[in-house]
Amino acid sequence: IIGIDIGSSAVKIVHSNGSTHNWKCSIAQLPDGVITGNIINSSKLLATTVKEAMNKGHISGGSAALSLGGSDVIIRHAVLPHMNADQLKQNVIDEISGYLSVKSELYNIDYKVQEVLTSGAARQYRVMIVAVPKSIIAPYIQALSTVGIKVASVDVAANTKEKLINSLVGGVRNFAVVDMGMNSTVIDTYQNNRFFVSKICQANINSAAVELAAALVTDQLQATEIFFGADASDASHHAVGSYTDQIAFDALRVFDYFRSRNNQQPIEHVYLCGGGTNIPGICNILRDKFDMPVTNLADVLSSMLSRGRSRASDGLAVFAAAAGATLMEVDG
Repeated sequence: IIGIDIGSSAVKIVHSNGSTHNWKCSIAQLPDGVITGNIINSSKLLATTVKEAMNKGHISGGSAALSLGGSDVIIRHAVLPHMNADQLKQNVIDEISGYLSVKSELYNIDYKVQEVLTSGAARQYRVMIVAVPKSIIAPYIQALSTVGIKVASVDVAANTKEKLINSLVGGVRNFAVVDMGMNSTVIDTYQNNRFFVSKICQANINSAAVELAAALVTDQLQATEIFFGADASDASHHAVGSYTDQIAFDALRVFDYFRSRNNQQPIEHVYLCGGGTNIPGICNILRDKFDMPVTNLADVLSSMLSRGRSRASDGLAVFAAAAGATLMEVDG
């Protein structure tokens, strides 16, 4: 199956060959303004970019799992009594409807039973409920169909990352994934290997590059290259420091919230993904700020993904959500 993650700045595609090694992956940059949030402003340019990524990775069309993230994806948890499947589905819709801005019929709503709770003879379900506007999903399906990709399933990024960690990493029950994107940073936390809560914070690479460009009197493209390089200037060090300080501030608040809601259980490990993982020494920088183990998911994915004949892990962390979309659910 093909896993696809479409962000605001790039299309990431992973093609599974049915084994756990040498999966093909490819990335293509989106022109500015093609995607705003989850809204497609140009289906034609999106399709062209997807086709470019497919050609670069020698990936043909077929069945695909699409990973979606962002503020339009509404995720809530609920504890519901034991009931049959039809009753559970209706209760899930009733539970999430209070959080929706329009009628529930205008959303795709699904759920996952995360845990079965028992107390004596009584049984309850702890469920994760997800709602995404149909008006957002439909244009993605249509655009991808024009390049020979049939969307067989739509997953949410918080869940695809959960599947990736549970499949490839063992021994960690309470963890966080910090997705350092070009336009935002997403902090997902997981309790007992199951998604718990997420926060989108404003720290992002593009804003940092704009500030660096002003300090160095250069353009944003050059500033972005300097930001990701090993430049020794005071300005670049300040830009990276300010960016990582913002991430740490927001992440530590989320970790404190996690502890307060989970009987003082701490986050045990942080995994990094997204474009920000290409910053030199990023794991060491955030390890010092978090005071806990930090792992770049590029190191985890390097045994799974390949780019042609290259086995280098640099940059592979941007494929975390797409790779997780190809995986089946794993019981924690």
